[in-house]
Amino acid sequence: MEDDLMDGRTDWLIAGAATGLWLLCLGSDAMAAWLLVEDGPVETLSAVLYLAAAVVALAGTGGRPWLRRGVAGLALLCFLSEISFGARLFGYAMPAMQGGGELDGGQDLAMLLWRQARPWLSAHKAAVLTATALGAGLLLWRLWPLLLAVARPLADRPAERRAVIAVVLLALAVLIDLDIRPYLVLRRLEEVVELAAAGFLLAAALAHGCQPAFRFRRPAVARGLRRP
Repeated sequence: MEDDLMDGRTDWLIAGAATGLWLLCLGSDAMAAWLLVEDGPVETLSAVLYLAAAVVALAGTGGRPWLRRGVAGLALLCFLSEISFGARLFGYAMPAMQGGGELDGGQDLAMLLWRQARPWLSAHKAAVLTATALGAGLLLWRLWPLLLAVARPLADRPAERRAVIAVVLLALAVLIDLDIRPYLVLRRLEEVVELAAAGFLLAAALAHGCQPAFRFRRPAVARGLRRP
């Protein structure tokens, strides 16, 4: 097993904190209005965590270079998306999107594709749902052995595991942002999911696979080792 900077409870801590924040926002409209507003505390914290993950991964010297570069690139892209690529910081306007809004984030590309495809999908809803269900089932059946082969080693590789979780959470955030079903529960989940993804990316960067050059070594006693 890799020598993780943090113990195995890190994943549960991030997930628990995100779940608690989501439940708090569901239970209190006032808290949701304060925390989840555009450029509010949650979005700002997400941007800070994404930037921290990118810096830590770029400063890393150990582990697998491809993982460090991947975490750094994804975290940097997410950071720029959270700050609208600097539009609000420097006062310039981002391009307007067809159907409303501005093209100020990576998820907006998915929104543009969805708006273009939505009329056709609505007109052929039954066929699309049937084809999607059959395609997903067939793909899962064919790739199940490969998925298991990839998933099993993740238990002993915290950096890869957290990076995979972050990618899944970001995909979920994009799906929620499409607003396919405008449920309040989902609307208040999007920013929380992005914050959790930022936490997992930073945890991945801090794990052994992306250990930074400035990592502090724990005393031998704390590691349960004896000095010769």
